Amino acid sequence: MGHTELKENISHEEKKFNELMRNGDDFLKIEIYRSAVKQYKLAATLDVDNDLANKKIAECERLLVNERKWIYVIVAIAAVAVVLVWLI
Repeated sequence: MGHTELKENISHEEKKFNELMRNGDDFLKIEIYRSAVKQYKLAATLDVDNDLANKKIAECERLLVNERKWIYVIVAIAAVAVVLVWLI
């Protein structure tokens, strides 16, 4: 069913969960993974749909690892470029 509000009579906890998951999804769409993880972790504490929240957390953490790898590559390339310019 996901985290959409299909019922009118949902609890305050479910409403908060849905809001946090939407916030996390919004951050995920614009690739702000750390903020997305924070929202999903808050949602997971509400015991509404922990499996969904935990899957989203795992997805963001995988993306963060990939992001870090690219940062290291870019920094290494920049360092080599600086050394080459300095040597010339």
